[in-house]
Amino acid sequence: MISRIIDRIYIGDEADVDVRNLDRIGINTALDLRHLNIDLDHNRESSVIGVRTSVERLETYYRKNRTILVHCHAGIDRAPFIVALWLCTHDNFTFGEAYAFVKGKRPQTIEHWEWAEALGVIHDDM
Repeated sequence: MISRIIDRIYIGDEADVDVRNLDRIGINTALDLRHLNIDLDHNRESSVIGVRTSVERLETYYRKNRTILVHCHAGIDRAPFIVALWLCTHDNFTFGEAYAFVKGKRPQTIEHWEWAEALGVIHDDM
């Protein structure tokens, strides 16, 4: 099930990427995170680059007035994490505020504080 996070930003899973479904909601762009591997123990540099690139793509699509579905396999790990990070840069949320906001809109979100800590995005808002 697709969750509206804010105007023009939605989170879903791979089953939600159905053109008829997306057209009905007005989504015209999908940011596919299924191949984003966040493995900070064994491949930190690649993970950091992948996360940064994903957040930048989301910002680029948003600035182009696209309506975006951010999705991964289940829509509970990577997609909410990337949207929370984007909210930090776009709307000046702390990471804790952003994660709480996303989880409030998509309750099935699994929080990955260890990812945020390893990426250095947590300050004193845990």
